[in-house]
Amino acid sequence: MKKLILSILAIFVLFACSSDDNGSANNGGNDIFITFKVDGTTYNMEPYTAASLQIEIGANQGMDANHRAISLLMPIDYTPGSHPITDSWDEDAYTASFTIGDKTADAISGTLVITAISSNFIEGTFYFTAEDWEGTTYNITDGSFRAYKL
Repeated sequence: MKKLILSILAIFVLFACSSDDNGSANNGGNDIFITFKVDGTTYNMEPYTAASLQIEIGANQGMDANHRAISLLMPIDYTPGSHPITDSWDEDAYTASFTIGDKTADAISGTLVITAISSNFIEGTFYFTAEDWEGTTYNITDGSFRAYKL
């Protein structure tokens, strides 16, 4: 009888929990995400936010040959609006990179648009062209993100 009561209580607790229905148009509730296309292939990942000399919004997925990563770097004092992505690694620059397998391609041009900054989140869109050390070019398009603000 005791097990039955505990089982019923556990089921009640499980179904009594509700999700956050505040809903963002991009990915629901307070979810964080980063999504983009690389030469037409879509990637959806969960981003992290880190800070050192710059703010980094990035994501990693898979291992070995299936490894994919993206990194968007911006100044510590980033602002809303449209910012050119350059190949400069100055701490005041907006830069980006994309990794596929063991090859990392650094952005040579593009745009990062910060569309919203709240007390908890930063949101935006991006696209860029990146080139790896062998000269292979990658076109990153239709990028959008919502990440935790530091």
